Amino acid sequence: MTDLDRPWTGGPYGEPARALLSAHARHVEQLLIEFDRLVDRVQHTAADWVVTHGEPHPGNLLRTPTGLRLLDWDTVQIAPPERDLWMLTRAFATMLGENPADNSDDAFSRYTKATGRTVTPTGLTLYPLW
Repeated sequence: MTDLDRPWTGGPYGEPARALLSAHARHVEQLLIEFDRLVDRVQHTAADWVVTHGEPHPGNLLRTPTGLRLLDWDTVQIAPPERDLWMLTRAFATMLGENPADNSDDAFSRYTKATGRTVTPTGLTLYPLW
């Protein structure tokens, strides 16, 4: 954010990216502040960190005769489960431009019942900003 007052020469998209970021700098700064605040809360309140995929959307699922398989593990991390679970929320569907079917509460209840882990609103708010 400190280099917005001079041209970006790192390729054909450098200057258009700088201009776009400059036009929205205040909003981006607010998002970064909110992101840092949420990270701090999640780091200090998340009870369990688990293996997370990072992109468990339908494009990374393969249906086999024995069930679904999750593909493309290049973004795997140890993180709070909300890193993956936020993709079951209205926020993810809206981001994709799809009409969200709001059944996330049911999915989170089933997740908690199966794992004993509670899904936190703070974590669900953080990961769309990631």
